[in-house]
Amino acid sequence: MTIDWQRVFPVIASILIIISVAIVRQYSKALAPILATMPINIPLAMWILYDPNDQGGMTQFIRDMSINMMPTLVFLVVAWLASRAGWAIVSTIGVGYLGWGRCYWRDGCWADNPSSLCPFDDILNVVYGNLSR
Repeated sequence: MTIDWQRVFPVIASILIIISVAIVRQYSKALAPILATMPINIPLAMWILYDPNDQGGMTQFIRDMSINMMPTLVFLVVAWLASRAGWAIVSTIGVGYLGWGRCYWRDGCWADNPSSLCPFDDILNVVYGNLSR
């Protein structure tokens, strides 16, 4: 059995970043949030899913990830508001996930296509349309 280091390395790097956030937080309150918001899962997913024969698939995957960043921002805003209101950490995280999940709920069902997140899709079409020219 051989180890596919190309797939293992991003996971190890992610673990090391998470550990560094825990350690750095004790020494720098400014650096900890920067490390905490580093794109860890994004490059990990890109690395794992990369296929040199399918650049179009990777481009669509990255576009879909950028659309799905909007609900993540909703999570942060809702969690920030809950924390500011003095909520406990479990409640803060829970209500943040409720806000995040609400972004995927459309017409009484879960959005089955990440590109269906209007109006985010319209905004990104303008941005990506201008970048591709």
